[in-house]
Amino acid sequence: MNRNILLIISSLLFFLFVNSVNAQILSAGFLSQGNYSRIRNIENVRRLAYGVGGFLEIKLKDNWRIAPQIFYNQIGGNIGEVRPDVIPLKLHYIENQYSLSYIFEGNYWHYQVTGAVSAAYLWKAKYDTNPSFDLRWATHDFDVGWLAGFGFRYETGGWKWFSAEFRHYWGRNSVFLDRFGFPVRNSVFSLRLAYTFPLKMR
Repeated sequence: MNRNILLIISSLLFFLFVNSVNAQILSAGFLSQGNYSRIRNIENVRRLAYGVGGFLEIKLKDNWRIAPQIFYNQIGGNIGEVRPDVIPLKLHYIENQYSLSYIFEGNYWHYQVTGAVSAAYLWKAKYDTNPSFDLRWATHDFDVGWLAGFGFRYETGGWKWFSAEFRHYWGRNSVFLDRFGFPVRNSVFSLRLAYTFPLKMR
């Protein structure tokens, strides 16, 4: 829990730092993503889910970009290994991410590589077979982790752009409380689509 509190405090301080930056170029945007997730170290197979939210992006020196984000993210896994006997477990998170990206200029499409840290609050944890029963009593309230990604962006002028990015998330907290004797962590592959519009230009 101390690690979670430390990360949340660090995230808030980072957000205050971002807002204090006298950015020459600032944009806001919307994001959506498809998730292909599982829970490591227990018997389950990946399941498809989604996330939606918004973000700010600040242009730093040269080709560096920094982006605080907040969004709803559904992940989890299909508990079991043999269909049709698997049971879908849905984990509903409110997630706060801070990413740092580097842009490689191209003729039309630009390329970007991204690293990010994440702090997420578990809002609901439910099986599809019994949606009225919430498993949060058996789970940790927060997950923290990091991400790496690679993608493409197309700028439409006036610092409006569209991007597509492949990402992978490594969770650091065990999803469930210590009932297994070892950590069981989130693992999520994502395809993210984003679109921005400018808020501040030079």
